[in-house]
Amino acid sequence: VGGATVAPARTGSGNSLTGDTRFSVETKADGTFVMTLPASGAAEYNLVAHDGKYGQWRTWANGVLPPVKTTPGQAIENVTLTLTRPAVVRGKVVDAEGRPVAGREVRAHAADRLENRYYDPTTRTKADGTFELRFVRPGEQWVQVAPFWLSGADAPPGTSRTLTLRAGQVVENVGLVAADEGPR
Repeated sequence: VGGATVAPARTGSGNSLTGDTRFSVETKADGTFVMTLPASGAAEYNLVAHDGKYGQWRTWANGVLPPVKTTPGQAIENVTLTLTRPAVVRGKVVDAEGRPVAGREVRAHAADRLENRYYDPTTRTKADGTFELRFVRPGEQWVQVAPFWLSGADAPPGTSRTLTLRAGQVVENVGLVAADEGPR
């Protein structure tokens, strides 16, 4: 897949290696890529394939590789990442009084923590509080309303739901309660 992004994820954190996208690379038209990464040493990281550029979602859900540990100067060749058939999650965000919350970000974050938060499927709620998350990788996902937590288990009650999704599945009526974001 040309124009996809390959990015490292610090395994188990749900984050990138450095807290930004500096090691992300775009695939060539034939889907190939070359990436230079720091050696992991005792730590583990894995690669994530994302169908599009940062902030863009096209057709497929992310694909991930198992974790690796690398040493200085090590070359790993013939790596194949496979994008996956996505699931879709639809729902509504309300405040503590049950009123729709418009314009709030909602995302799906993989509970296996093999993805990089910069490439999580993310959307904003409509005026009536409804949302649709497309391009969600099958498996256990934390569907969350902002402000986001890297672990759904740490999120305030009602702001995160754990869903186990299958490829092609559409899940409807997921309810989330937005926490107060405080004064702006």
